Amino acid sequence: MSKEKLRDKVEIVKSILGELHRGASVDELKEKFREVLSTVSPFEIPLIEQQLISECVEVEEILKLCDLHVALFRETSRSTS
Repeated sequence: MSKEKLRDKVEIVKSILGELHRGASVDELKEKFREVLSTVSPFEIPLIEQQLISECVEVEEILKLCDLHVALFRETSRSTS
């Protein structure tokens, strides 16, 4: 993946983080994050997280994204059961 594409994905994730930080609920952001995840490979997730850390995003904020990701995973698991 090019650095430019990674940068674009990081910026999208940062905007979602900003919404979470401003008080948006996980439920409000599920669809937006689902769209982001559809364009991100499992191998890119740690790259994006590392980039966020290098930009001084607090680990607690990144963990909020993990909560969102888990919520989507659970939802998907339930719908396929």
